[in-house]
Amino acid sequence: ARDVFLDTRRDTAAILSALDAAAARARAQGMAVAIGHPYPETLRALRDWQDKDGVAVVPLRRILWKLAQDGAAVAARSYPANNNMEKE
Repeated sequence: ARDVFLDTRRDTAAILSALDAAAARARAQGMAVAIGHPYPETLRALRDWQDKDGVAVVPLRRILWKLAQDGAAVAARSYPANNNMEKE
């Protein structure tokens, strides 16, 4: 689910503000999902936006990949390899 919708208003300043809100949520939660349309104003804001606190804009697939990797690591710790399978 998205955390922030970027371009409710097609105005670069408003979109930059929405990006700031997404960054604040990312700092609080560890990540945030912001969605928008490929409007010229949205693309301009994404190019111009800079966060000085280390939040980066990344494609959603990178977040999904990280969540999948984290889930796989947790599953691997929860289910140790069964070394007895060869003995059966």
